[in-house]
Amino acid sequence: MEVMAIPNRETVIFHRQIRPWIVAGEMNHGVIHYTFSQDTPDKIIDLFQTVRDKLSYPCVAVSN
Repeated sequence: MEVMAIPNRETVIFHRQIRPWIVAGEMNHGVIHYTFSQDTPDKIIDLFQTVRDKLSYPCVAVSN
């Protein structure tokens, strides 16, 4: 029987609120670099800055 892990709060926030604003993602030296849509609200970028260190993989925002 498989056991599914429940994602942490920050991962849920990322997928529900931030991911729709991302237009590209590229792996570079083990870090995912995300590019946000040009019309991304500042509050979404700020939210990403808040949760990114708590995601299960290293990532950075490139630009919008």
